[in-house]
Amino acid sequence: MWSKFSYILKQAENISGSFMLLSATVILVVNVILRYCFGLGISWAEEYIRYSLIAGAYLGASIAVREKSHVAMSLVLDTINNRIYTLIIMLVTAVFCVIIFYLGIKQHLFLLAMRQMSAAMVIPMYIPYLFITIGFFLMAFRTIENMVIFILKEFCGNHGKGATHKC
Repeated sequence: MWSKFSYILKQAENISGSFMLLSATVILVVNVILRYCFGLGISWAEEYIRYSLIAGAYLGASIAVREKSHVAMSLVLDTINNRIYTLIIMLVTAVFCVIIFYLGIKQHLFLLAMRQMSAAMVIPMYIPYLFITIGFFLMAFRTIENMVIFILKEFCGNHGKGATHKC
């Protein structure tokens, strides 16, 4: 069940992150063509592109945590051979992501109460800020998932499907 949930979340991360970056690229190209060829422009394009790139970056950060491909994480984790230090680094990363997720929720509730709208798209500002909160939730989730897998592999001797747990 856990692997099915993780797989569905993986697909959602991949699709939504790709959609955000692809849609920002398409809107940018269309807006440039309209502006330089026809003297027209899409009034909300710049704002949409900005928010889409931010959303794509945070979703991409979650994907990078899942794939263990963050530059700093791979640099530190590859050079450290001690399992305890590796576990501590993963724990600190998870705690950091949980704290930022919590602060994101507080910011989100503040924006909900303020009812502030974006200038060009006229959408509530809590929507663009929601991607930061979602991104850090996903990063925390993926870091904790990686920690559990690391613990099972390194400390309990679970090296594959069907392996028995020593813990």
